[in-house]
Amino acid sequence: MEKLVDRYKKKRKQSMNSKVSSAFLWKFLERIGAQGISFILTIILARLLTPTDYGVVALVTVFISLATTFVQCGFNSALIQKKEISDTDYSSGLIVSIGIAAILYFLLFVCAPQIADFYNVDELIKITRVLALLLFPGAITSIQIAKLTRELQFKPLFFASTSATLASAFIGIFLAWKQCGVWALVAQQVSVQVFSCLFLLLCTRWKLHLVGFKDSVAEMVPFGSRILASNLLVTVFLNLRTLIIGHVYSSDDLGYFNRGKQFPQALMESINGTIQTVLLPVYSRKQDSKKALTRMVRTSVRISNYLIFPVLVGLCCVAEPMIQLLLTDKWLPCIPYIRYFAIAYLCQPTQIATAQAMRAVGDSKTPLKLEIIRKIIEISLLAITVPISVDAIGMSSAICGVLSIAIAMRANEKVIEYSVKEQIADIAEPLVYSLIMALIVIVLSGFVDNNIIKILFEIVIGIITYLGISIVMKSKCLNEAIHLIKHQMGSGH
Repeated sequence: MEKLVDRYKKKRKQSMNSKVSSAFLWKFLERIGAQGISFILTIILARLLTPTDYGVVALVTVFISLATTFVQCGFNSALIQKKEISDTDYSSGLIVSIGIAAILYFLLFVCAPQIADFYNVDELIKITRVLALLLFPGAITSIQIAKLTRELQFKPLFFASTSATLASAFIGIFLAWKQCGVWALVAQQVSVQVFSCLFLLLCTRWKLHLVGFKDSVAEMVPFGSRILASNLLVTVFLNLRTLIIGHVYSSDDLGYFNRGKQFPQALMESINGTIQTVLLPVYSRKQDSKKALTRMVRTSVRISNYLIFPVLVGLCCVAEPMIQLLLTDKWLPCIPYIRYFAIAYLCQPTQIATAQAMRAVGDSKTPLKLEIIRKIIEISLLAITVPISVDAIGMSSAICGVLSIAIAMRANEKVIEYSVKEQIADIAEPLVYSLIMALIVIVLSGFVDNNIIKILFEIVIGIITYLGISIVMKSKCLNEAIHLIKHQMGSGH
């Protein structure tokens, strides 16, 4: 009897490992597919449009991002985190999200003239009212994604995301080619949400159940409200710089600032977002075993850091020739911001993984408290840097990122038993390897003038150097990354 039980447990564990590996593969493909198309779209549109066009849309995006956070209400995370789920829970989340979307759209529609007056840009009235329409498909999509994520069904997400991004890219490029200016960006952003919603409707199925609606909402509200509060803080402060730069400085300055942020953000989200999105529902299944959860968190942090650090440090090295080649000289002022945000995003993998692990064990208070502390630091730095320059504001992002990870270490040790010493070790190894790689790349690339050859040369030298150091030092991170890739290749189908 005991042998049968052991065999059952072993098969169940193998099944879960296979499912996670398959999910990781499809999630990675989804990120790479969507980000790859977005990257090509960015290059084409940036060459056709002006920094001012991007700056104007960014002004409205601040308010749309806040509204989107309210629409989701933390219900998507609550749905993923719940141990037991029903169609009533999904239905409750959907109805509440759509209802909030309707209220917020009305408010944005009415307040559009005030937004335009605040920035002194009359065109923002129509732009706000059109761009806010994406709240409705976004409300539906957030629940669809929560269901598929919980079930580790990332294959449909891959096809939906890639197809939606591709379809919206054609719309954006066509309108930019027709010299529609800022409206090319508006149409692209709205259409990607609409297409994504439509494609996901074909992939997700559940019956609309209203029986037990109040009980379901009441059960998710405590957890969801704390997630909402935390996400609101993040969203407000992610967009606070945009709000201030757009009001105090020019749309051009805002366009350069946001373009500089976009490249490191896309790289970080492609790699770390894949790992963490797949592991959040797995964390929830491990919430009763803190030791197992801690081991999984450490592994995900090590792999994320090992993959992300050389990419972001390498981005700092190739920024200038890359911008000259891809976006032309008119975008050169965005280079310092690329480097500032690359440093800021280096600090995120550990923070994101540990925050999700805390939520998986039902502790949404600690991540909220940490977020409040981070934002106090951010406000203080902003107050100092806003009167100085946009460059100083960008630099404050990097400083804030470093301070934030230092503050979170003690909480990670207390809540999920991830010691400060272990956290430092998991950050130090890939960071040192990446800095050595950067030094060698900078020295050797000085002998190359042609931008295309220079970029390719820096990438090849960087990869050889980083892997070479890892092999010589017998890096545990490298072994874990190779093991994960092999496991995917074996079971990711």
